[in-house]
Amino acid sequence: MKKIFLSRILFYITIFLLMTELPASADQAAWVLKADADKAVQMIDPGIEIRTFCQPCGETSWTSVIVNQVELKNSSGQYFQVFINGQGVDLAYCYINKDGKWKNIAIILGLDVSGVSEFIIDEGTPGSSIHKTAIMWDDELNRVYGLLRSKLKPEAQKALKNSQLAWIKYRDLEFENIDNIYSNFQGTMYSPMRIDHRNQLIKQRVTELQSYLDLFDNY
Repeated sequence: MKKIFLSRILFYITIFLLMTELPASADQAAWVLKADADKAVQMIDPGIEIRTFCQPCGETSWTSVIVNQVELKNSSGQYFQVFINGQGVDLAYCYINKDGKWKNIAIILGLDVSGVSEFIIDEGTPGSSIHKTAIMWDDELNRVYGLLRSKLKPEAQKALKNSQLAWIKYRDLEFENIDNIYSNFQGTMYSPMRIDHRNQLIKQRVTELQSYLDLFDNY
């Protein structure tokens, strides 16, 4: 009898743990307050493109969705869900083009989400080698920057942050310059050349930060 009782207890504990783990990789901002849902609907006009990208789900590339219809549906309580083309969406995994960058809608709204990037890289076709290379260098930059920052004292961390913010502004301006230059040329060969030119810019920054990191590793 005791064994049966203990087995049931373990069973319910397991179910509870599984349920508490689900939100981290599933619903984060699927059901939100009406004020936030209304703001999301105002952003998502019919005819525009949004991109879905669920990193906690293990996705490695985004999916393009052309919005034909957008609406709200109410749950049994005070929460609402945004439906795009008849399908309920989680705003934590939806990105919209804002000021030329694909930005996470949940983050724009100030919602508490985790495990998702604020931006997705608009480089090449999802899954292509060009796209994977762009993501690789962006991830490597974040990795090296984080490692270097962890080795610095507070004042040096502040200086590094200011330097990185200044570099990001330079990067964005240089990206615009690269795009404008390559817009003068027609032909399929120029698109990968343009993207490679942009990737080289990030690679240079990675190399620069890595050289600082090597000083600590070799000290």
